[in-house]
Amino acid sequence: MILNLAKKKHLSQSEKATLESQKGSLNEAESQVASALTSEKSRIAEAKRQAEAEKKAAKAADESKQQTVQQHDTVARSAGSSSSSTEKTADNSGNGMFIKPAAGMLTSPFSDRTNPVTGQHESHKGQDIATGGTVPIHAAASGTVVFAGFGVSGSGYGGYGYVVEINHGNGYQTLYGHMKAGSLKVTAGQHVSQGQEIGIMGATGQATGQHLHFEIHKNGVPVNPAPYL
Repeated sequence: MILNLAKKKHLSQSEKATLESQKGSLNEAESQVASALTSEKSRIAEAKRQAEAEKKAAKAADESKQQTVQQHDTVARSAGSSSSSTEKTADNSGNGMFIKPAAGMLTSPFSDRTNPVTGQHESHKGQDIATGGTVPIHAAASGTVVFAGFGVSGSGYGGYGYVVEINHGNGYQTLYGHMKAGSLKVTAGQHVSQGQEIGIMGATGQATGQHLHFEIHKNGVPVNPAPYL
C-alpha cells in the first residue's frame, strides 16, 4: 500500500495523510522491535553476569571449606604429636584439670532439649554459661588451638558463630562457641595456657542471647563437662 502510494506523482491530501500515517506506524514498529532486542540483550547479559557471580561464590565457599578442614587436620596432628610436652595436660574425669572457662550461671546443661533457635528436639552437646556485661573467656586447660574463627555451615563449626577449639592431648578437646565478633585473641596453631584469655562472651551464630556454649570432647565424642570441672 505504501509503495503503491509512493509511486504516484500526484497524491491527494487523503492519500498523503494515509502514507504519512503508515510511515509513522512502521517507524514505531521498528522502534519497538529495536527496543525489545536491546532489552533482551541486556537481560541475557545480566543473567550471564549473575551466573558467573554465583559460580565464583560457590567456588570460593568450597575453597574456604576445604581450607578450614585442612587447617583443622594439620593443627590437630601437630597438637597430638606434642601432647606429651603440653603443660597441665588433661587426664581423667573429675581430676580438676579443667577450669570453668567463664563467669556466669549455668543456664542449660549437657542434655537433650528443645533447641531455642530451631525449635527442634536435639542433644545439647555442652553447657551454656550466661551473664551480662563484658565477660572474658579463658582456656579451660593448656593446649594447642585447632580452630579460631567464624563457623561457616559445612565446616564442622556451623551454628557456633565465632568459636575456638583447643586440643589438650590424651584425646581431650574443648570448644567455646558464640563468642563476640572481633574478640578472638588466639589463632590456629597457637599454644595456650590454662586460664589464658581467648575471647569475649557474645551471641554470634545460633544464639538467643549472650552466653558461652562450652563443650568437652573425649576422643572426638562430646561428654558432660560437669564432672570434669
